[in-house]
Amino acid sequence: MLDPSLFPQAINTILITQLDGLSDIVLGTMMLSGLHRRWPGAYIKMLVRPQMAAVSNVLPKWVRVIPLTFDPREPVAGREEMLAEQLRAISEDCQADITLLAEFDRVWASEVLANMASSDLIVAFNGPSGMNPANRAVADALEVDMSEPWQRLAVYPHQPEIEKYRAMLEALGLEPNAFLPGGLVLRTQDQNAADKIWADTGLKGPETILLFPGRGPDLSRTLVPAVWSRWAAHLSQQHSVLIVGSEIDKNAIDAIAAGDLPPQVKHIVLPNDHLGTLTALIETTSAFIGSDGGPMHIAAALGRPTLGIFGGGDRGQRYLPIGRKAAAVRMPISCYGCDWDCPFDSRLCLSHMPIELLLATGDEFVARYRATNTFHEAAAPDVYDLPAAADLPVMMLGPIMRMHRSMHQFQKEVRDHQDFMARVNADRQGRVSEMGDALSSITNILSEMARQNRTRDETVNQLKTAMSILAQQNSGVPRTPR
Repeated sequence: MLDPSLFPQAINTILITQLDGLSDIVLGTMMLSGLHRRWPGAYIKMLVRPQMAAVSNVLPKWVRVIPLTFDPREPVAGREEMLAEQLRAISEDCQADITLLAEFDRVWASEVLANMASSDLIVAFNGPSGMNPANRAVADALEVDMSEPWQRLAVYPHQPEIEKYRAMLEALGLEPNAFLPGGLVLRTQDQNAADKIWADTGLKGPETILLFPGRGPDLSRTLVPAVWSRWAAHLSQQHSVLIVGSEIDKNAIDAIAAGDLPPQVKHIVLPNDHLGTLTALIETTSAFIGSDGGPMHIAAALGRPTLGIFGGGDRGQRYLPIGRKAAAVRMPISCYGCDWDCPFDSRLCLSHMPIELLLATGDEFVARYRATNTFHEAAAPDVYDLPAAADLPVMMLGPIMRMHRSMHQFQKEVRDHQDFMARVNADRQGRVSEMGDALSSITNILSEMARQNRTRDETVNQLKTAMSILAQQNSGVPRTPR
């Protein structure tokens, strides 16, 4: 626990920055529950990316969601003044007694706003800063002190997210194992919208397995569409199946639908901001099978039988689903842990999963968790590790990945050095410019002094002339006798 003397005497407002994705927000609900228990009267604010604004529809009323007006992942160059003005406006809503930076890989906008929140206590993980020369110019325009007088919590980069959040709860004086992701709320209008979808598709939620294959526009971070199509067809032989995605998943849904789906398999695409409807659909389904992502974590947090399909970018363990009926399937290969910086044309850890083993694992999962009341410790999901496909050169994948990452690291170091030299050069040019301004000022002063000296000389000469005239006039005037 942090030193109690660091905490403000009165804690009325708490700011949490969550400028990551939906997965982080859902897993981070365990922190919301802990904070609300310790400070039940505190007003909790959560800062999110603009794409995540709809999470307000599934969070308790005592949480206020503050969406940024821009995506901090987009380039900053050329927009420094505009972004500074937007952050200045948002900072008025971000004032808090305590600020918690919940991103391990910190986001520059979170760091700037944390230093503008006027908080007595700022707590962050010991992950890398998101500041760079481009966004530092935004902080400079705001005249924000970025010295980071924060309390840092030591965690490991590839440590499961739930362990990171537990470290934050423990630092705040809470029992870390007492909280799990959850506490999601369902609005009546979202439940009604879900009921209408079930009616329109002719399916019954409690008898249907929901497939969520999407992972946004990047189709390489999910199973290939042909595998999803075959899996849906396989499941539909014994169960009702509904394939669901959001608008950003439309490419994946369309590709799957084009793969000879049986007519009994239904598929729908929801608007991106209908997170409440998606949550209500998941809550009423019999089981969830989907890609590693936010909807998978929603299903696990709601206690639904949940099977997540994992690639190796995060070692297949950082974002495991947390729930009493949650499980994961993955194919560990030697290039696991690439941070999604894949050197291959496709993500082999996903694209080459043995399909027959995958289908068999799905059947085992459905039989175990859907048809029975089996459950396990929520924070210890079942993990099905599939053997590597026979056509993969397993021994070569790791060295290729490490060589690829070394090259990218070298390129990053070169870019960082170039940025450093650019800052040095800009500073030098600034100093030269300042020296030029100083010399120009001195020249102007000397010119003015010279002008004043000339004016003085002219005045002195005029006085001398006047005195000479007076002297001549005086010498020609006769003296008056006494």
